[in-house]
Amino acid sequence: MRAPLAGIVVAAAIGICTHTHDAAAQPTAVACSFYEVEATSGKTPSVDSGIDALLAKRLQKGAFKQWNTFKLLSKLPKSLEKKKTEKLPLKQGGGQATLVEIVDKSQIRMTFAIDDGKGKTLASSTQTVDAGDWLIVVVEQPDKGHILAGTCK
Repeated sequence: MRAPLAGIVVAAAIGICTHTHDAAAQPTAVACSFYEVEATSGKTPSVDSGIDALLAKRLQKGAFKQWNTFKLLSKLPKSLEKKKTEKLPLKQGGGQATLVEIVDKSQIRMTFAIDDGKGKTLASSTQTVDAGDWLIVVVEQPDKGHILAGTCK
């Protein structure tokens, strides 16, 4: 995990993550959905209806409890090919995701990063996640959080 700025939180949460493959060969790609979410504190707690229900539950626990309002900024479907970095055009800056490897056909190792839109990485994480997992990267700002969450199948 790389944390170049103070106030960066990286968390993994359970969600939906499986991969497709043919029985004869090791898979080399996965289909993913990435959610960009802005987290703030408001008078009335709310979760944007466009946020996946399992992700929404995760955002109301643990390190995310400092916020109570979650607004979907963008949702990006992407196919990730092994060892090829995909750019993620975000509303706030940019992002990238890389499928590092598929492990034992039931886990994937991925790298996620959020940048400032000018190439400076604000947060990144490389993790191996089991089928059913989300990978979540968060950049904390003084009054809000910028969240990039991904799930693959």
